[in-house]
Amino acid sequence: MFKKIFYFILIVTVAVVAVFFTKNQGDVNIVWLDYQIKTTVPFFIIFVLFVFYVFNLLILKPINFIKRRRHIKSEDFKQTSLVTSILSYALIDDKKTALKLNEKLLSKYGENPLVNLALAKVDDNKTLVEAISNKLIENKETLVLGLKGLIELNEGVDDTKALVYANQAFKETKLPWALKSAVRLMIKNGLYEDALKSLDGNKKLISQEEFKEVKVSLLMKLSENEAKKEKYLNEVIKLDYTFVPAYISLASFYKDKGKDNKALKCLKKAYQTNPDIMIYDYVEKNLCGDGDIIKITKELIEDNLNNDVSTLILARSHMKAGIFGQALNYFKEYLVNNAPNTKIALFMAKLEKEMGNLKEVEKWNNAILNAEFDGKYRCEKCGFEYSSWQASCDNCGSFSSIKWSDLNSKSKEIVAYN
Repeated sequence: MFKKIFYFILIVTVAVVAVFFTKNQGDVNIVWLDYQIKTTVPFFIIFVLFVFYVFNLLILKPINFIKRRRHIKSEDFKQTSLVTSILSYALIDDKKTALKLNEKLLSKYGENPLVNLALAKVDDNKTLVEAISNKLIENKETLVLGLKGLIELNEGVDDTKALVYANQAFKETKLPWALKSAVRLMIKNGLYEDALKSLDGNKKLISQEEFKEVKVSLLMKLSENEAKKEKYLNEVIKLDYTFVPAYISLASFYKDKGKDNKALKCLKKAYQTNPDIMIYDYVEKNLCGDGDIIKITKELIEDNLNNDVSTLILARSHMKAGIFGQALNYFKEYLVNNAPNTKIALFMAKLEKEMGNLKEVEKWNNAILNAEFDGKYRCEKCGFEYSSWQASCDNCGSFSSIKWSDLNSKSKEIVAYN
């Protein structure tokens, strides 16, 4: 209303002045140096206004524009810094500081949906998280934030629903986190072939190492299908020719088919690429039978003799065959460069007993108490131990997290519970 009155008074004033100067034009005489300009008052006023307009357009407006831009940038920077600080405190669960900073944000800049979502997560207010996330997905600019909130909210509660949001997030963004979320949730829903397809189609989005680890685990999981076991295990070996569990699974597959020679050939190839004591463990338990264990062992390691693992295998195979003196010599050779673990200390005590060296038996019995525990497969997420490799952890549900570890069990427990 005030503006209307102001413009009305302005128009009336201009009209009155225009009428006045139309009837009383008057003269303006400007003398400068040797120049003289004569004009009427109305024309002079129009000229002055025009000059002011040009001056404002070419000089004052650009100056004011630059000042406004600087002010806006400064305020944007302050707002961004404040939001970042709130999110950082929310991330470390410092709710008190986050709320205090949020009050400042609200008073100066108003609500920020990302901050609201973070604070709702700190409060573990699932209803509010869902409400804010659903509101965020209505806006194209905040769609991804909303989808991420809904994925985190539903994962572990309703993995099927979480997968729908993850697929939508990846479709919208093609970002690594969205791909990882989608693949992880496909795995949780048992959609291993879909997960493999998504992984293969977007492998450039994640590191080569991470791609290989997850794909190996997926192929190993798919190899549980007896009809496609050989196909998938050969794919694993092609992808990672040092992955011993794949060779052992393939050898077990051949053995079940009555193809012991093919199983041994498979393990021999494994030992060539990665001399691992687990390969001998399988051979000793499953492929020797009443046969000549020394002969089979030598055939297994013949292409990779010059390493400590081969020496250890020779020691154990001679011990299994009852050739204790030779076994003892091989163990001593192995121990020149390697510390004994509990299993080797037990072997040494048994061998020294067979040889009648009672003092050495006592020495090795004492050594058992101080020796390192044998290496085991452990989940990197929760520390749960396994006697053999598997794709996922039964304890915490993590996928592709089980790795071989030489850490002793006691120290691993301390790490896991801290």
